[in-house]
Amino acid sequence: MSAENDNKPVEEVKAPEVKGEETQETKPVTSSSVFSMFGGGAKKEKKDDDEDRGDNSGSAKAQREAAAAAAAASKEGGEEEQAPESEDVHFEPVIHLTEKVETKTNEEMEEQVFKMRAKLFKYVSDTREWKERGTGDVRLLKHRDNGKTRLVMRRDKTLKVCANHYVVPEMKLSPNVGSDRSWVWNVVADVSEGEPEALTLAIRFANSDNANQFKDAFIKAQKENETLFKKAEEQANKPAVNEGFPMKEWTVEVYILDQDGKEKPARCFTKAVYHLHPSFANPVQTFMDPPFKCTNEGWGEFEMSIDLFTTEKGGKQTVIHDLNFAAAQYDNVHTVTFRNPSQALQQILRETGPLPSDEERKIKKADGGKKKKTFDVEKMADGLIKLGEDDLLQVIQLIHDHKDDSTYVQNNIDAGEFSVDLYTLPDSLLKMLWDLLLKQGVVVA
Repeated sequence: MSAENDNKPVEEVKAPEVKGEETQETKPVTSSSVFSMFGGGAKKEKKDDDEDRGDNSGSAKAQREAAAAAAAASKEGGEEEQAPESEDVHFEPVIHLTEKVETKTNEEMEEQVFKMRAKLFKYVSDTREWKERGTGDVRLLKHRDNGKTRLVMRRDKTLKVCANHYVVPEMKLSPNVGSDRSWVWNVVADVSEGEPEALTLAIRFANSDNANQFKDAFIKAQKENETLFKKAEEQANKPAVNEGFPMKEWTVEVYILDQDGKEKPARCFTKAVYHLHPSFANPVQTFMDPPFKCTNEGWGEFEMSIDLFTTEKGGKQTVIHDLNFAAAQYDNVHTVTFRNPSQALQQILRETGPLPSDEERKIKKADGGKKKKTFDVEKMADGLIKLGEDDLLQVIQLIHDHKDDSTYVQNNIDAGEFSVDLYTLPDSLLKMLWDLLLKQGVVVA
């Protein structure tokens, strides 16, 4: 730039003053050297200024061509192109946090009859120590329909079940050693872990008053459940009801007959096991005391077997009883045989009359206790107790080898005792024993 241009007045480059509405021709000249001097001016005008200076570079030329094409397209469309609007994208949440989820605890049909805060322990038999099972509220819940009460305890915060079982009559609360606020009891089937499990549990309360309140509520629930369980068991013993067949209650009892044909308590038996029809819910029923009364309700007639047991080894007698409703009351008489009964059993049997061997004893004693007048049974009994150990073993072996079905022998190995009724021995065996005693010199002919 020449010095002449530098000395020009500033007024010559000012924009002319215009009154009224601005037009395109009257806009301020933004390409003035005044704006350039201070770094002013829009980028667009700067670009035009570059063009005025004759910038013919390739990039500038391409920009000019692109600008001209855009201007032509805008002119043809009548308005400037607008950028396309973006689609309104909406995502549904996977989980609605405000949605309520119904949780079932299986306690909806139960009424809470007791609640107390406590700490529960379980006895571990392997390590012989008590392990803490949880702290929370122990509750007794009574079912509204069947009336049965169960014990349920949940841990604090997690609410996980740590005790869940019925309060059955067989349970017994025992005081924990050295504590007046703790109880111990055995559980046959606790289902807190899912599967029934036998456990020994202990529970500890804040004080003795709370512990005693728990005990009172526990015992009350036991008494109520005992009646309900017994009723349910009786109902379970009933067979399925068939339409058109009336239900009838029947009873079977076991007696023994004395020599006059009169009924006597069957004390010779210790247990009776009835095998009923398979349609019964409990087809095998056991009774321990005479007259071994078995009472049930059903609609059909069937044949049952009854196993009668004694204290003797292998002492089981089985009889078959035909149950029918032809008569209101009837008897079935069966004969049972006891082989080698013990002296105690013989004494019980004699309560109903003499035994078959008793008559034989009388005949032998009336004959002086002799067999064919060659030996004396009474002398034989005295002589046997005088024998030495080896000779007694020989006597026992002889008896075992030559006894018959009528011979009474009782061998108590645990007590080291051997008993034999000489009057029940066959003649041939008595002769052998007599000769042995004569040989040992313990009897005299």
